Amino acid sequence: MPHYHAYDKSGSLKTDVGTLTFDSLVNDMADLRKAGAALGIVNPTLIDIGNSANGRPILALRIGKNPANRVLLVGCHHAREWISVEVPFLVGKYLIDNYKATPSTRKEKIINHLVDNAEIWVVPMFNPDGHLKTMTSGEHMWRANTDSVAFAKNTPIDREIEKTPYHTGTFNDGTDDFDFKCYKIAPAASGTTKTETEIVAAGVYEGVDLNRNYAVPTGPVGSKSPPWGTETSDESTTADQIAGGFFEIYNKTAAPVGAMVESGWNLTTSKSPLPSPDTFCGPSAGSEPEVQTMDALLKKGNFKSAISYHNFSQLLLYPDDAATHTETQFLGRGMKKLFKNQKVKYSYESGSGLYPTSGDSMEWAWRVHNVVNYTIELPPTNADAVANNWAFNRLPESKIQGVFESNLPVALCAINCAIANFTPPAPIKNKSGRVIRTPHNCWEEFKGWTP
Repeated sequence: MPHYHAYDKSGSLKTDVGTLTFDSLVNDMADLRKAGAALGIVNPTLIDIGNSANGRPILALRIGKNPANRVLLVGCHHAREWISVEVPFLVGKYLIDNYKATPSTRKEKIINHLVDNAEIWVVPMFNPDGHLKTMTSGEHMWRANTDSVAFAKNTPIDREIEKTPYHTGTFNDGTDDFDFKCYKIAPAASGTTKTETEIVAAGVYEGVDLNRNYAVPTGPVGSKSPPWGTETSDESTTADQIAGGFFEIYNKTAAPVGAMVESGWNLTTSKSPLPSPDTFCGPSAGSEPEVQTMDALLKKGNFKSAISYHNFSQLLLYPDDAATHTETQFLGRGMKKLFKNQKVKYSYESGSGLYPTSGDSMEWAWRVHNVVNYTIELPPTNADAVANNWAFNRLPESKIQGVFESNLPVALCAINCAIANFTPPAPIKNKSGRVIRTPHNCWEEFKGWTP
């Protein structure tokens, strides 16, 4: 049974979510690199793609022989999402373990075909600093990196919200009842807004959400994804949920009745590091060293497809701007069918279908680098997260293998489609594998695939 990885520690470790057995990612990546180099399919000198904010190498494997067809598998933008490390790592391990000098079975020939005709970049732990913080700091829900961001002086952040609340309700804190009002963020030009000002006190704050820091430019007219730095909020509600951009809470039964006791912000992208850096987009677009390393990687060119792994909710997301792009939708729907074939349900929708954000890697990879790419939100489902307390890094390690197995054919088809279907096409080298003879439906070869 596979274990979760720590960056550079192994063995039984007491963590914020209990005592678990961990494998060292540094050691295991070195072992895979050595094994792949012996087969002639891994570059033994390429250790990482650059350093994190705190100087840790962001470990990488470059697997394959054809840089004309590059594919990226990256995990752990968000520190607490431990399962997102394991899927890309195990896919990389699978490719190396199953590449044969003389392939004989159908599966061996297909794996050789993929490795011979593509170059797969595997980056399991994109946020090593934050990941370490979730293990031993008492902050197992930490999501950002651990960069230090200074505000040299008290900084006001003015936001326009609608004057009329779009959602109201009541809740009980165990003692008293409270009313709440929720307001939408609105453009100042609407004429029906009021200004709320937040003051970020001068000081040094820890952490930037890497998946809000990408330098996403302005999109085409009608795009649902705004450019970097645009503040966003989730305006979905249930009867008792405080949501939206701005909220106010009032006494209902406690004295003085009707007095406002609290107000604040619920933002899915924020220019403020307060009250936590969970959605802080950083001081400037692309300010974070981790994001800069990803930009440098994709600038190498020829990336035909990419998957960024997160958790949780079991979603397969595509960029908003690629909603009508033929290749994105062709592969995405094929991936959805493979999940169904594996008897697991992943909802297929655009990124904003989850909740609106700005500065995320998916829209950036599409809008800036023209890479067909997806975000996969791994298990648990929302129901399991609530019922079993499995959210984020609480998913039991006994689930790792099953999550990997259901995602393996999806990752393999992303590699195959990069070779067979995506433009501009590159010559098939086919050094030791075989030509896959279903180029029109490049995902069909992976129906029923098991490790």
